[in-house]
Amino acid sequence: MKILSFNCIQIVISLSFILSCTSASAQWPQWRGPLRDGISKEKNLLKVWEAEGPRLIWSVDTVGDGFSSTAIQNNMVYTTGKRDSVEILTALDLKGNLKWQKVFGRASKEKDWPQARCTPTVYKNKVYAISVFGDIACFDSKSGKIIWKEKDFSGEPFVPLVNNNQIYFPGAYKKGGKFCSWNEDLNKRSVIWQDTVSANPLGGAVLLDNKIIVPGNNRGLVCLDLNTGKLLSHYDRISYSTLMVADNMLYCYEDRTGKVYLFRMNGNNLELVSSFKITAGTGPRIAHMSIANGLLFIRHGKVLMAYDLKQQS
Repeated sequence: MKILSFNCIQIVISLSFILSCTSASAQWPQWRGPLRDGISKEKNLLKVWEAEGPRLIWSVDTVGDGFSSTAIQNNMVYTTGKRDSVEILTALDLKGNLKWQKVFGRASKEKDWPQARCTPTVYKNKVYAISVFGDIACFDSKSGKIIWKEKDFSGEPFVPLVNNNQIYFPGAYKKGGKFCSWNEDLNKRSVIWQDTVSANPLGGAVLLDNKIIVPGNNRGLVCLDLNTGKLLSHYDRISYSTLMVADNMLYCYEDRTGKVYLFRMNGNNLELVSSFKITAGTGPRIAHMSIANGLLFIRHGKVLMAYDLKQQS
């Protein structure tokens, strides 16, 4: 049986993409946020952090092992994890209190990369999750009651950056990226430009100040001009990382060091403002960050943490 390689199967991705068009004002209901572009709508967040980072509100180690991100909706936080031979879906409140926890699928038994990796999707009081084997389930988001469950779906990864009718597809490993546009009927595609950036396929490109920021596969953050694809700058002091944008600032979570960085754009260059190190948890640091209700959610293995980003009045 084929094990899924990334966050979700195609059916969930398609569902999430369609739902995202009607949930732009939601908090963080799915992987990479309301529009799956890694951009938060939060405002009035800290523009600089203390040396030890923003204040840690809570930390829990009961969500199972995984590099799943979090979905946040209606003051609830959802994530998945591996526990023994099964994958579990956990629901917490914004204070980190456990509300419910349910088994939804079979877990991997492989030695390498056995962790859960699905970020749940929340829509109309329902939460959806899928295991590495393609076990997909739908739960009532408040009570955790199972609504339906199916097995053995399959599909391929789908991690692009959407800007109106334009889509940027980051290049993976030694392949460059493409920036394409579609006509109004979505039946004709044109390639606007191509680049030669070898991107981290799990990092997620983001849009900031009409510039596309791409995490490099080995080292660096690459800044490209949105209209031409021209290389504007390269910040080379960060390796394999995931990205997110909030309140016109760039957040970067680095796998190798476990550091979280905060950048601002200074002309065409990324300017480092603050950083701190995540010391809790074990395993790969490839879970994407989430922001909702002024909180920054970071996952590392079995540990989920919430940090306060709200500016003090």
